[in-house]
Amino acid sequence: MSDSDLYAYRGHTVIVCSVVFIILCTVSLALRFISHHIGGRTPNYEDWLMIPAWALMMGLCATLICSKLKIMFLPPSWLTNMLQVSNWLI
Repeated sequence: MSDSDLYAYRGHTVIVCSVVFIILCTVSLALRFISHHIGGRTPNYEDWLMIPAWALMMGLCATLICSKLKIMFLPPSWLTNMLQVSNWLI
């Protein structure tokens, strides 16, 4: 393995894995609640805790996708201002 292989762009792999995890998490959450409904059981606290866990996973995957696509929701001037403040603190 050469140095160029180590530093090769792997953004597409990260995006694909994030999309796969989004799909898997959403399907598993839906199937869990559907199975409880079909079985006539009431969802317990661990079932309801899966909803915030799902939301956190969606946020993580969205952050990874945005970082690899270089999507910034803040203006570039904000970044330069933060860098000036961090240089002042150091």
